[in-house]
Amino acid sequence: MKKHLAAVIAGAALLATVSVGCGPKGASRETLARMREAQAECERLKQEETQLENRKQSLMQQKADLTAEIQRLEERLRELQAERGL
Repeated sequence: MKKHLAAVIAGAALLATVSVGCGPKGASRETLARMREAQAECERLKQEETQLENRKQSLMQQKADLTAEIQRLEERLRELQAERGL
């Protein structure tokens, strides 16, 4: 994901550099359109990355909660087994 984002950003930077160096007319409409598309894709990927990071944090919290619940239940099981002499 981050490699793809870096590639899009690098592509946008390359297009910007090329468009500046294309002579006195500046960038062609096609080049500007490609730059806008690359920038839009970059923004979309940034948003997706943020959403995925948020989802990852949520899942990590769920995992921690479930791990704690398992430990609590295992302790309760040991207590019950000790009470019954198992």
